[in-house]
Amino acid sequence: MRWLRILRLVAALLALAPRTARAEADAAAEQIPGGHFYFGLALDAVQPFGLSLIRRERLTLGRGGGLYAHYEGRHFLVGAEIGGGRFGHDDTYSNPFMMAVRAGPVFGSGRHAFYIAAGPALLAYGAVGDDAAIATGLTAEVGVLLFRELRWGRLAAFAQYNLPISSDGGKGSEHVTSLSWAALGIRFEL
Repeated sequence: MRWLRILRLVAALLALAPRTARAEADAAAEQIPGGHFYFGLALDAVQPFGLSLIRRERLTLGRGGGLYAHYEGRHFLVGAEIGGGRFGHDDTYSNPFMMAVRAGPVFGSGRHAFYIAAGPALLAYGAVGDDAAIATGLTAEVGVLLFRELRWGRLAAFAQYNLPISSDGGKGSEHVTSLSWAALGIRFEL
């Protein structure tokens, strides 16, 4: 008879466990701040896909960075970015610069959540203001939002792709649609 009581107790605890786990998940989701603006700095490695605009030589891995702002709801985000960088082995006429707006869903409501965002971008190559090659393009990003429970001092790790669609003039503009780039980086958000 004693083992029957123990078995009933174990069965009752097992029946309560999913409710407790669900209640803990709901409580954690309530701690995730939703409906806030975040600002931050991005540091990334940039990989070009294509040849330099003037000399038509192979470009290599470089570095980049920028300023980022986004509005984040519980299950979506809308962001804007201004960034620039430098490709390796560049002739200074192909260095990337961009202004982009992205929006997309956030998957999950926990401390860490994946997101996908895409949108239009204004892309420039070379020294901005010095007849840089300019293109209208698309930008897409996948990433993970880290430490979402914090209102300040959050991080986001991301992979991004920037694709020029049409040339809008400048030095080397005849080749601008053949030079896209990807970025892998991290954002420090306040």
